[in-house]
Amino acid sequence: MGRLMFVVVVVLVVAMSRVEAAVDVSWLRRMAARGNTTALLVFGDSSVDPGNNNRLSTTFKSNFPPYGKDFFDGKATGRFSNGRLPTDFIALMLGFAKSIPAFLDPNLKPEELRHGVSFASAASGYDDLTVNFTKVLSFDKQLEYLRHYKNQLREVAGFEEEEKIVRNAIFIVSAGTNDFIQNYFTQPQRSKQYTVPAYVDYLISQATRHIKNPEKMALDAMVGFTEATKGCIGSGVIEIGETCIGQSTCKDPERYVFWDAVHPTQKMYGIIAYKAMAKVASEILPQNSF
Repeated sequence: MGRLMFVVVVVLVVAMSRVEAAVDVSWLRRMAARGNTTALLVFGDSSVDPGNNNRLSTTFKSNFPPYGKDFFDGKATGRFSNGRLPTDFIALMLGFAKSIPAFLDPNLKPEELRHGVSFASAASGYDDLTVNFTKVLSFDKQLEYLRHYKNQLREVAGFEEEEKIVRNAIFIVSAGTNDFIQNYFTQPQRSKQYTVPAYVDYLISQATRHIKNPEKMALDAMVGFTEATKGCIGSGVIEIGETCIGQSTCKDPERYVFWDAVHPTQKMYGIIAYKAMAKVASEILPQNSF
């Protein structure tokens, strides 16, 4: 293939009982190398936000314990999980880095720009109205930061290398849940305008609007979890964000699908990442592509 560029839409499927196809990590890395794949550029909501919201004036944050309990050094980075996110696992599988940093992280190192960043913002959605309620980064704002990223990368790598890195990057988009939870089902405007199927179509059109513009969008198997109905923090039913502060956690997060009442555990995110990459390997880029 000439240039290698995927758009992987990561869909959170919590009813998944097992990973149907194992991922050959060594083959994925060879495939990425042969296609000159360069970096991971991530857009979306809390499922892929590694801490951008830490820099925003919003209550939708998780940069405090017990979040990050199983992350490197047990640090709460702003990831809504006990550890890594799907994009962290994908970056590791492709040999880019052990995790994907937040673009707004003040400690972001210039060289890290070469392997990609996340522009995602917890509580964001495809519908701009969703962001009006949460005061986080809209998709348009995330795409604006992509342009800032390109400028910064150009200073580090030069014009030609910057163009190559962005052109051959993997773009991942993960969003949509907040458009229903924080918008359609809790605010009157969209529910009066659209039926649920019609609103789904609207969200798809909004997602397509961004994804179709190339300048803008310039576990072998799952082990049978024992708890899939509540989270690991506190009661597991209502705790999310600031309400998790000071709460106790379950003894074994590996057995839980959810970390707080909404967001999956590191283990579940890992499974989602492997599932997504298995999809890429088996359908988008079959092994006989080369």
